[in-house]
Amino acid sequence: VRGCACRGTMGLAHVSCLVRQGEVLTNDPARNGEPWTQWSSCSQCQQDHMGLVGSALGRACFTIFGNPSHPVRTRFDALMSLGLGLNRSPREKDVLDAVSVFEAMLAWLRRISKPGMIPLVYQALANSYGLLGRKEEELRIQREVFTDPTLRDLDPGARLYLAADFANSLLRNGQFRECKELTSEQVPVAERALPGHSTTLMLSTVRASALFQDPAATRQEMFEASKLLRANLETSKRVMGERHPNTLGIAEQLASCHGLTTRRFGR
Repeated sequence: VRGCACRGTMGLAHVSCLVRQGEVLTNDPARNGEPWTQWSSCSQCQQDHMGLVGSALGRACFTIFGNPSHPVRTRFDALMSLGLGLNRSPREKDVLDAVSVFEAMLAWLRRISKPGMIPLVYQALANSYGLLGRKEEELRIQREVFTDPTLRDLDPGARLYLAADFANSLLRNGQFRECKELTSEQVPVAERALPGHSTTLMLSTVRASALFQDPAATRQEMFEASKLLRANLETSKRVMGERHPNTLGIAEQLASCHGLTTRRFGR
């Protein structure tokens, strides 16, 4: 399969090999306490596994580490890997299954009195709602999670991931002004902390989309949006490849930006 941003034969792997690699890394004592990125992203290119590959790895992680014999933290990480993997699937049924996973997690965490883990589950649930078109519910939760004071001390990568999801939700709900304000703060932070990463590209692309989709956008804002999208497209082609879903999505936004600019201001 091919599910990340690696080029040529480096981007091809058996799912069973990826599962075995994830299992070995998870059981490595030297990695104790580290995030379970081995189930969500490629160890070579550091980009997320996409589509059905992501959902397959999430299911495999839960099968191996999600049973009650494991500690609470291990089961939590396995369940999160399952739900996040299902969210990456192009199939609506898988996203609906992700909603069930996250709702079950919330009930479980309340039952075992682990409130500190709940906000991150809510944030993942909000992503599922967004994928299913439940935009208002998504935005309400994303706002609550991003402004939660208990999550302000997350590592920079995790904090930027929350910011990207919140910004995307603002965009989907037509909250252009707030989206532009948020991304103007977060994009420079992301460019310093995670240059070329999918989270950084997402934040920058969301900013550009908010700039050109705003009905009150000026000619200068349209120009800025086009400039951002062209730069993001080149970065995505270089880092992820020309046929990667993220690259294709940025190309679509750039075409929309150019079309809207022509309709509003002429050539």
